[in-house]
Amino acid sequence: MHDVGSLDAEQRSAFGQAYRKRFIGPLREIIADGTASGEFVAKDPELVVWILLGMVYPFFAPAGGNHPTADPGTVDDLLDVLCHGLAGRE
Repeated sequence: MHDVGSLDAEQRSAFGQAYRKRFIGPLREIIADGTASGEFVAKDPELVVWILLGMVYPFFAPAGGNHPTADPGTVDDLLDVLCHGLAGRE
């Protein structure tokens, strides 16, 4: 994603279409299926995907993964925050 700006317009368009079809689309379907089954609360799947990606992308940025507390458990923490939020549990 960080190199997309160096592509010409036609290549950027082709990449964007493939990115939406092969990456965004399947994530959106996972969220939509979870919502339909009642496993997830009803939220716009497209919005949820963008929220998830907003949480994840800093780990893939050129300097990503360099957060001082990032370790193998970071994925578990990220999924916990995404799926359960930060509210205290009773």
